Amino acid sequence: MKKIWFLLVIGLTLFMVQPVFATQLPPEIKNYILQNVPDATIRFDGLVTLPDGTLYLPLLPAYTVKEGEFGIKYTYPSNKSFAKKPEIVIFENNYCLLKIIKAKNKGLTVTSLKDLPVEVRTGILPQDLLVPKGLVLPDELVGILGDLNIPLTSNLQITSKQQIPAKKTEKEIQPPRKTEKINVIPQLRDKQFFITNFNSNFIYIMPSDLRDVQYTLKLDSIPKTVKEVEGSYLLVSTSGKTYIDVVDIKNEEIAKQIDIGAEPDEIVVSKDDKTAYVISNKSPYLFVIDIPTMALTKQIQIKGMPEKLSFSDDETKLIYQDSTTSDIYSVELNNNYVNIYQCNVANVSKMTIFDNKVYVLSRTKNALRIFPYQQFIIEKTAEDKEVLGSQKSYYIKSAFITAGSSVKNLLKKEQEEFEKLNYVESGETVETTNKPVDMILYGGKIYILSATTNSVDIFNPQTNTVEKNVSLNVSGFSNKINPIKNSNLVIITNVAEKKYVVFDLERQMVLQTNPIDLQMTTLTVVNKTNTKTQEIEKKQPKEKQMPVDKQEETVEKL
Repeated sequence: MKKIWFLLVIGLTLFMVQPVFATQLPPEIKNYILQNVPDATIRFDGLVTLPDGTLYLPLLPAYTVKEGEFGIKYTYPSNKSFAKKPEIVIFENNYCLLKIIKAKNKGLTVTSLKDLPVEVRTGILPQDLLVPKGLVLPDELVGILGDLNIPLTSNLQITSKQQIPAKKTEKEIQPPRKTEKINVIPQLRDKQFFITNFNSNFIYIMPSDLRDVQYTLKLDSIPKTVKEVEGSYLLVSTSGKTYIDVVDIKNEEIAKQIDIGAEPDEIVVSKDDKTAYVISNKSPYLFVIDIPTMALTKQIQIKGMPEKLSFSDDETKLIYQDSTTSDIYSVELNNNYVNIYQCNVANVSKMTIFDNKVYVLSRTKNALRIFPYQQFIIEKTAEDKEVLGSQKSYYIKSAFITAGSSVKNLLKKEQEEFEKLNYVESGETVETTNKPVDMILYGGKIYILSATTNSVDIFNPQTNTVEKNVSLNVSGFSNKINPIKNSNLVIITNVAEKKYVVFDLERQMVLQTNPIDLQMTTLTVVNKTNTKTQEIEKKQPKEKQMPVDKQEETVEKL
């Protein structure tokens, strides 16, 4: 016993001098887990989730052993492969996994084994770990806690139930759940929706084949932007907060909060799910988040107070608007984040860069504005390099405020030259249907959503014309195009009418219009996982599916 406690003290002492942020399990452990259970996920804080919902807590070792062949040296029960889900797994390098199991009091705990191996007793939980709700550890594992606040079995009875005021749960205050089903198209089966709206600090979770909410996740404030990453997480910005909530989709809980020091507004995520870019219209910075570690890695100063952030088609650039001046700027991600003035357009609803042109939707002018992309130019003179550093139109727009007299004279000459060349910033204008609010690039064409006409304009950049207008056959106010990852489908939401439209970008047609029992600001589509939503579905009696209308059935057959 003395030897065990000696090792425990030494282990904790050694661990305290190691960094404990953004926990990453060694590659050999990740590879081993995924080879044995290919659909397992390993969260950024080290929590392991198996496809059936089984969770494993990682224990970081007091010391690691690098010599010898990697593998498992101990399991409990003994000689049990990882695929068969043992309660304890100890690897050759002394990392451990503890399976979370149901406790006798209906809460959660870990193994009941009394004679725990030294590797478990001297290990420590990642200090950035989001502790699963209801987890209670045996007293024997007090040494693995570090600074984490997890109750032990010995201190559960400090307060009696009579002294704890009854608290209504989110489930209890929701309206009665319905079981009316929707006959959704095949591409939406086995999907679920995460929905937000303007007047609630809840994320509403529902299967795609139901029209009513089945479960909610409460946030600290009203959500503004929701982005799905890796099929496992949602990045959510909320009003009045300086952090981004990281929602674990499989476990339906907030796994982490990333503080950027300013209230985040908009988030865009790269197609490879490696990087997220965040802006705040109250801060002149571009914030860069590394998704594998869910950590803020860069903070880059940019011009103005940014809003309406979007990628270029090839994701080498970002484009945004200064909310104070209506000036539009690009940020070249592969060119040291150089910030270039592009144009000025009022009342913008969406922007993008495609094929070396800037496309801007003006919702009040009912138009798509098109500008040549202003390239970054490094001038030959030292003065130009130091003071200017970008396209001439950018000099004229921004440099007069701070430049000295010699530079102002140079700028004046440049402006005169531009006037001689008949440089015009107005760009081209293509008329759209009323109130264009959103657009998306697909297959070399731009799909423009108009709110008051509830229709989609299909614009061909090669001919600079709107080739086709497709009616959505809904009323209300269509507000957003929501892509379904890895597909040619989008869902078009409506802030007034409780319906959503499934639109096929490839076939340029409406596939289905479905009812829904709440208003929507954002709708995020993810693959259905082993969640509380599925547990609720299993308990519900089966009812006759609600048929879609005849027009939608005809469209599906096409």
